[in-house]
Amino acid sequence: MEGLKGYLCKDLNESICVMCPYNWMVFREGCYFISEELKSWTSSEEYCVSRQSHLLLIDDEEEMNFIEAKGTSKSFFWIGLQINGSRPEWTWLNGSTLQKDRIPTNIGEAVSSCASYNKKKMYSVKCNDTHKWICEKKAIQFSKRSFDSNQLSKDQF
Repeated sequence: MEGLKGYLCKDLNESICVMCPYNWMVFREGCYFISEELKSWTSSEEYCVSRQSHLLLIDDEEEMNFIEAKGTSKSFFWIGLQINGSRPEWTWLNGSTLQKDRIPTNIGEAVSSCASYNKKKMYSVKCNDTHKWICEKKAIQFSKRSFDSNQLSKDQF
């Protein structure tokens, strides 16, 4: 049990431990999946949704640094940002609009475009192009005390 605690609880001084599915990476309180396949934006988002996640919503430069450190600079990746005719501005999947002053972009105001990510920048591309993608979702969190009292159950996994 101590080995599992050490693996899941990266900082053993923290009171919360996090867990992600196999082949997903943990960062802060999130899990990230970086694909190796190529799909359209819509097919990529469908893949993420089928795994109870969504395409990456970039929050800040620290998150971009994490993604960049995972070797993503050689490819373009779909992220959860698009523009369509019903809302002619760049909109994240959660409904918020892109704040161009917070995140470097190389995107215009084209209609029916989706955003791809490469080298800490976002680019406007046609949604039916094929790229790799990045999914994200909340990590499973539990108290470190669960380990200490051996109260973990199969339902938590």
